[in-house]
Amino acid sequence: MGKSGQAVVVVIAILSIIFIAGIAFYVLSQAERTASMRHLDSLRSRYIAEAGVVYAQKVLELDRKENLIDSAKDRWFTNFAGSDVDIDGDNIPESRWIEMPDSEGKSFGRFPPPVERD
Repeated sequence: MGKSGQAVVVVIAILSIIFIAGIAFYVLSQAERTASMRHLDSLRSRYIAEAGVVYAQKVLELDRKENLIDSAKDRWFTNFAGSDVDIDGDNIPESRWIEMPDSEGKSFGRFPPPVERD
């Protein structure tokens, strides 16, 4: 084998090493992307849960200010079916449900922002 044959073998070996390194980099970057998306989804679900807790605390706080006797007409007794939230029944929505999509764009939860009252 001549010098040109050796050069071709060396070039092919170098290109093979670069190709393998590129494939390894791609596989690692995809694994990192998947891990970061899962982390983002877990953060979103955590904040949805925290928002639900804050909302429940606010509703119970407002209910406690109105009366101390529980009844079926209390704010916390109502189940909201729509996307508008009308807490006090005056046909003016105090809040809107916020849909939370996951990393694939599918809705995996929703929460209303806390109600600001006087």
